[in-house]
Amino acid sequence: MKEVWERWEPVEDFPETIYLESLVDGKNGLTLVFETEDSNTKIIINFDSHVLSYKNTDEGDIFETWRNLSKNFGDEFYTKWALFKVRKSSYLKWFLRGTPGKWSEKDIEHFVFKTPADVIEVLSNYSPTIEIQV
Repeated sequence: MKEVWERWEPVEDFPETIYLESLVDGKNGLTLVFETEDSNTKIIINFDSHVLSYKNTDEGDIFETWRNLSKNFGDEFYTKWALFKVRKSSYLKWFLRGTPGKWSEKDIEHFVFKTPADVIEVLSNYSPTIEIQV
């Protein structure tokens, strides 16, 4: 089964390009802080409890993913958007193989945060809070 990427729109007027300022995994959960190109807007995405798994991959190292998305949806689907959810996720399938019987695919969401340099993927059983500071 092929992965199904969907644009995720948790808030209106979300910038199409964001840059990672920091990623903190601490006692207050997983916090991702992004900024816009002009650095005038900060976007704080917080998973305020334990997330199941996350990874950060150099955007240039997942060429096959971009090629498949371009083929299926066109380049603008991912080049002009920053937030996604993935269904039928290979990352989630990998995670579930390591935790047999503990979780089911329907209980977990696969979030993707794309910047020009990073692709941060998070597996969580709840949605994050999002704060935009102008």
